[in-house]
Amino acid sequence: MSVDANAPEALQADLDFRGNFRDFALYKDTKISVESKEEMPPPRAWVVEFDNLTLMESESARASSLGLQVVFQRGGSLVIEGDVPSTLGYDACGGNTQKTVVPVSDHEVTLGTMPESDLSKYLELAKTRNGRNIALRDRLSKESIQGFIQKLQDYGSRNSYTGEGGTLDQAADWAAEKLQTFGWSVTRDDFQPGNGWFQRRITPQVVAELPGTEHPERVVVVGAHIDSINQGWGSDEAPGADDNGSGSSVLLELARIIGLEGAKFKNTLRLVLFTGEEQGLLGSASIARRWKQEGVDIVCMLNADMMGYKLKDEPVTFALVSRNSDAGLLNIVRTATETYMAAQLTIGTSTVCCSDQQSFTSNGFPALAIFETPTSRVVYPEYHRATDLLVALDMDQMEQLGSGFMASVILFAELVE
Repeated sequence: MSVDANAPEALQADLDFRGNFRDFALYKDTKISVESKEEMPPPRAWVVEFDNLTLMESESARASSLGLQVVFQRGGSLVIEGDVPSTLGYDACGGNTQKTVVPVSDHEVTLGTMPESDLSKYLELAKTRNGRNIALRDRLSKESIQGFIQKLQDYGSRNSYTGEGGTLDQAADWAAEKLQTFGWSVTRDDFQPGNGWFQRRITPQVVAELPGTEHPERVVVVGAHIDSINQGWGSDEAPGADDNGSGSSVLLELARIIGLEGAKFKNTLRLVLFTGEEQGLLGSASIARRWKQEGVDIVCMLNADMMGYKLKDEPVTFALVSRNSDAGLLNIVRTATETYMAAQLTIGTSTVCCSDQQSFTSNGFPALAIFETPTSRVVYPEYHRATDLLVALDMDQMEQLGSGFMASVILFAELVE
């Protein structure tokens, strides 16, 4: 399934690029077809990057013994086909011990980069403080964000597979209603992964839009996943206060203050609360793929995933995720954060993997995520547990990271003076 990135061009002509990973570039041979049986889709592929070879060897043997297909090995990484998270008990993205588990795109990847014209334009804008940007963010309320997190936490669990009428449905319905109350046009994106009997119902995603006044065809996407999961033992409760009630609540607060102020933007703002993220970026992969096929002109995608946990005795850090992100966009957001938030925030870099920005980068859109700690993986001790509660979060950090995130959103949307 995979070859080196420097494979001969003649060989690459028959290959679909599926992404760059730590130890290799991954391609799929288009001459080999996989036939579905009984309406089942082809097995999904995952790249598992291990911190030590001994663990990799034992896990490779365990995967094979459980019926998974280990199709490639290079360095400290494996490509495995099948239901890897459920079968091996892995987290679908970022919280595993001594390993990183990355979903592989099921279609050809076109890496997203921002065009030079946008890079130069927005970098210049990022260097100067804009009074209207500051004034709008001054309406941000720490108490309001805390209230949104509490409400999402109170649903008990927001697992993507809680079923029709379940707690994730209820949470998404509540969020959609709030966004409408704030004056946004709200639609629901209903996609279902798989087909036939294999299909699993997932709560429709929430999409809120504010059309641009000058360039409505140009879209700034702001995302956060609203679903949660519990990978621990002894409880099905998944309150998800940090993961990702924190990011979802910042999106809701952004929508609230824009509605409160009646702010208008030159470009269209599109806020998305994704579902299916915890099962391997299912919702964002579906919607990003469709928007690519529709030719949507996306200026950039900015993603907020886990913003509330602060390391003890460390400064509040605005961590820019460099993995599966556009380097040019990252430079602009770093510059904007320095311009607007240098007095409040330390700015760092994280190589954590992975979140919904990956789906947009893989579909040719410039995308970036922010994170709560400048670390290579999740270090939040309550991650994916029944104890991921508001009490574990630092609300001063939530306010400061939220404001820094909004500064870049407002910059790219181009606030009308």
